[in-house]
Amino acid sequence: MAYTLVYRLRRLALHGTELGSAQVNTVRTKLFKVAAVVVQNTRRINFMLQSRYPHRDQFEKALANLNSG
Repeated sequence: MAYTLVYRLRRLALHGTELGSAQVNTVRTKLFKVAAVVVQNTRRINFMLQSRYPHRDQFEKALANLNSG
């Protein structure tokens, strides 16, 4: 089931990025194992990433793709 979720994530959110064709372990390491502060308000959830997070652009693009679709 976890593989299927990551496969769908790659297909929907990561198309057009270098992680769009990456292996499951690569996606997990670069996007899921992230040190961030998660702040949940009534209407939205904010992820406060480190300023030096090397895959920040890919993370933000994936979130934007998920929000638009």
